[in-house]
Amino acid sequence: MCFQVGEFKLGGVDEKVGEIAGCEFWMDREQFKRWAHTQWTVDVVPGRGASFSLEAPLNKRFLIRSSLCAVAGSPS
Repeated sequence: MCFQVGEFKLGGVDEKVGEIAGCEFWMDREQFKRWAHTQWTVDVVPGRGASFSLEAPLNKRFLIRSSLCAVAGSPS
């Protein structure tokens, strides 16, 4: 979801994982750990997002595309 700066209250379990077009991208720390061996891309696609997210009136939504990365020592 997309919020204006200061509109979303971050908690102690949130971790900044990067920036997209100069905007901070935050994720739950446990979820981020689970995705440690995943390559993911945040994309914007046509469609309805969440009702109170900034992109909703634009008929756009965020989509995370992911794929597993190979882990050293694991069978192919």
